[in-house]
Amino acid sequence: MPASLCPRLALRAARAAAAAARTAAAVARTAAAAAVAVLAAGGLCAPGPAAHANPTPAELSQQLSAASQQLETVIEQYNATQVRLTATQARRDAMTAQLAPLGQAIGALQDQIGQYSAGLYERIGGGPVAALVAAGSPGNLVDELTMLDHLSLVSRRQVAQLHAEQQRYAQEQSALDVVLGQQAAQQADLAAKRTKIETQIAGLRQLRFTLYGGRNPVTPHDRYVPAYQPGPAGVAIRYAYAQLGKPYAWGAAGPDAFDCSGLTMASWGAAGVSLPHSSTLQWAQVAHVSRGQLQPGDLVFYYGNIHHVAIYIGDDKVIHAPTYGQDVEIAPVDTAPIHGYGRP
Repeated sequence: MPASLCPRLALRAARAAAAAARTAAAVARTAAAAAVAVLAAGGLCAPGPAAHANPTPAELSQQLSAASQQLETVIEQYNATQVRLTATQARRDAMTAQLAPLGQAIGALQDQIGQYSAGLYERIGGGPVAALVAAGSPGNLVDELTMLDHLSLVSRRQVAQLHAEQQRYAQEQSALDVVLGQQAAQQADLAAKRTKIETQIAGLRQLRFTLYGGRNPVTPHDRYVPAYQPGPAGVAIRYAYAQLGKPYAWGAAGPDAFDCSGLTMASWGAAGVSLPHSSTLQWAQVAHVSRGQLQPGDLVFYYGNIHHVAIYIGDDKVIHAPTYGQDVEIAPVDTAPIHGYGRP
């Protein structure tokens, strides 16, 4: 090859490499901008003077934290609705169970009334002479007729009372059907919100990967071992400790995954104490204590709307299922704004 061609070929190769690099950069910027636009449409990227700029890792982490809190709030609302729906269904089933015996009792009384009526007819259907002969005396006839009439009247009153009770149960059952429909609709709405927020979180994570090549560093689990506690509180703490590292999953209460109230419910359930699967309903059930009275095994409730709960293990530490995409872990008791403390 002539020596004069080498510089030309080298120049062409350099120009081609530069063009390829510019194309790759443009594609990356386009993908990132598209992801930002999608998230902004979902309401998670706030507009501003630099809305066109890529968010920093810190900004993405902040947006992920905010979206995760929204998700946890929705999940705890869903859990509370599920508890209430289950209770409503149980009441409705109880109404149904009581309606069947009422119908049977009404049928039995109506049969008795028919028998009394047949007895009266037998006494007087053949005429007064035959009735008198059958009774043996006028006094006996009067007594028999009076008794049959009285029994028939009592039975009719009982039937009327049972009919009224039956109607009351049926009305309450209809009212419960309305409540069940409302609670089911609320559940469906919360499930739709959960799906939307999870989609937004997935988009944020994808954006972080596109821009920065992966997740932020994750702090290893604190392997702090709580001091031995006797009694039910100790059982609850040891159960919670055994769940460290298991994933967060909405509506889960073990054995393979947990949400926050599912973990506290399962922990105290292992100690024989029943708690509802809802942080707000747990707060309503437990005895409230002060920070100075806090003991291992007590529950710590977070945020104004009580959408998070953890179990205290001593030394200003708690075990909790943090949020979507994170695992059960040990954290400082002040890991979030505290609403209050409770003792199951």
